[in-house]
Amino acid sequence: MNASQAKTNVKSKMKVSDEVVIEISSMNKWFGHFHVLRDIDLIVNKGERIVICGPSGSGKSTLIRCINRLEDYELLSKKIDEIKNNKELEERKQIEFSEKIDELNQETDTLLEEIDKWQT
Repeated sequence: MNASQAKTNVKSKMKVSDEVVIEISSMNKWFGHFHVLRDIDLIVNKGERIVICGPSGSGKSTLIRCINRLEDYELLSKKIDEIKNNKELEERKQIEFSEKIDELNQETDTLLEEIDKWQT
């Protein structure tokens, strides 16, 4: 097998699917006041090979560390989801609290009825 055939053989094995394996929307990363990554959007499909290039200090390694979850970062969509989830959680807590108060009132009424029976 010559070099050209080997390249063709390798390329035929590299298949890119429509399945998204990495999707980032509005990723931001700060080191103190220094905004290292600013509004990064990236979609990588299964089987796809990408290159991240840029000058020294431009955030290439930081981006990869964030993708691998070795560094914390902020996503605009993540923040919106957290706000929605917190609001839903607070609403559920309020409903549960109201239900517990209702149960307590019912138990108190039942207890008072029992006390009345004992007194008569």
